[in-house]
Amino acid sequence: DLLEDIRETGPPPPRASVQSMPRERRQSLDESVKAQVSKCFPPLLCGSAAAPGINKGESRKPCSSLRCTKCDFKVCMFDNYRWDDSCEYLFFRNNIPDFGKLKAKLHAEQGTRAYACQCTWRSIRDIAPVRADEVKWVCGRH
Repeated sequence: DLLEDIRETGPPPPRASVQSMPRERRQSLDESVKAQVSKCFPPLLCGSAAAPGINKGESRKPCSSLRCTKCDFKVCMFDNYRWDDSCEYLFFRNNIPDFGKLKAKLHAEQGTRAYACQCTWRSIRDIAPVRADEVKWVCGRH
């Protein structure tokens, strides 16, 4: 039945390619795609005083969409907390992203933001760029 319907209706109509669109339409399409897929430049870390978002240079916002290229996990952020000095790799490997389990090694500290993925963790108070020699975190797009 389905095959007969396909034979009767014929092939689907051809799709319009981007190249066949008027130049103005292509430009507006390019701009809307760029607006939807944005990345921080540079990605920043910061204490809880600054609201996370997208950093475009002038805004100086900490990235809200960090991803680790080493463990391929989203980076978790906890405002007004810092990591205990006794934290170790296996603790994060077994407990990310469960806050209920992670809070055992979190200490309340106003103005600090605790960051962690499954392989790396940091407690940050002041604004700082993500340094590739310290962590493998990148902006995962907004």
